[in-house]
Amino acid sequence: MFENYHNELSHFIGGDRLAYINVYYDFDWEQVFNHNRSTFPNGKYLAKRVKSECPKGKEPTLILTMRDDAKVMPIETETHYAVVVKIKDYLNNPSFDPSANYFARACQIPLTKSSIAKDFMDNPELVTQIIESGLSIEMVGRWARSATERGLQLKQLVESMDTVSEDVENKAHISADLDSAVDLLKWFAETGFVEPVLSKIMEIGIDELNKISSVLGVINLRRVMELWDREKKNSSEEYWQNQLTSNPWVISQVFSDPVVIFADKAYVGGKAIDNTGSNIVDFLYKNQITTHVKLVEIKTPTTKLLSSIYRNVFSISTELTGSINQVLNYREEIEKNFHTLSSASTNKYEVINPRCLLIAGSFENEQLNDTQKKSFEIFRSELKNVEIITFDELFAKIQLLLGLLEQ
Repeated sequence: MFENYHNELSHFIGGDRLAYINVYYDFDWEQVFNHNRSTFPNGKYLAKRVKSECPKGKEPTLILTMRDDAKVMPIETETHYAVVVKIKDYLNNPSFDPSANYFARACQIPLTKSSIAKDFMDNPELVTQIIESGLSIEMVGRWARSATERGLQLKQLVESMDTVSEDVENKAHISADLDSAVDLLKWFAETGFVEPVLSKIMEIGIDELNKISSVLGVINLRRVMELWDREKKNSSEEYWQNQLTSNPWVISQVFSDPVVIFADKAYVGGKAIDNTGSNIVDFLYKNQITTHVKLVEIKTPTTKLLSSIYRNVFSISTELTGSINQVLNYREEIEKNFHTLSSASTNKYEVINPRCLLIAGSFENEQLNDTQKKSFEIFRSELKNVEIITFDELFAKIQLLLGLLEQ
């Protein structure tokens, strides 16, 4: 559907920060953004705007391009609603909501009609730009006279402003203050001013800081749990790869030692002379203190755990045994190729009998009875080099953490 663009557009599905929409791009992501995570500065504003404008029944999609000759415009097909964005121009729009500023400047895509009023309230800079561009009362009058319903809408707006009670006004002020605080936090998170902000936050009293930290932690945990409740039957491996890349701390909860994500889609060896057969593990996690790595392979919550019954016990599914052999092969490859791989890496890491974690299946989805669970536990507990955790067990850990913070 993107015939006018490079035939080999790269693609991923955005996580929470990109509103779970399709993203295509025609440039070296790491070179432009200095990282390989599935997000970019102020991307959430842009993704949310495209998603809100997307017609019902179609896939909201972003096409990010470095082409100077590209037109900022929507491309609508039977299945997709894609919006072309010149990424250099977008990143050069310093604004609370640069997507509003960007599209206003481009003058080729109308802002979402249903959200214009909210955009005005949330973005005083946008209002200032419109006023400075020459908006006058005569222009408002011409707009209102051009359609009967517009005049009625304007009349209702004025009347509603005259009859607002003091209580409603107070609530509106509180709501506006909260919205501004949220927008400010988003802006801090998606710009390069994190360190100065953190140093300033350190001046806040310890009690207030603990309260803020707890609130933000609860919000993040709730979002992850909502995602699980909504997507627990999602059978897309790519989807779960993207979600766990966006929230790497979720997998960290499984390990007892202090680990952080070291790499995702990491090459661990196995490439033949004809450049085929490479082994790519989903995640490498690294102990922050010892620098030893752990291999993490993920499947989906719909991966089958068990198969048929055999003499009063249940056999393990071929999907699961295949996944175990897969991650054990990755383990062998990274041990065998450690010196070659580490010499080419700028980040130090060690590989000594690396632990392997396989995240697959769900007790809830498979609706296992006690006998089936026992068969699975007997098998799992006897594994030497691979630990298996199901998706519902993983998110149960997050629920426990959420319960502690909410107390």
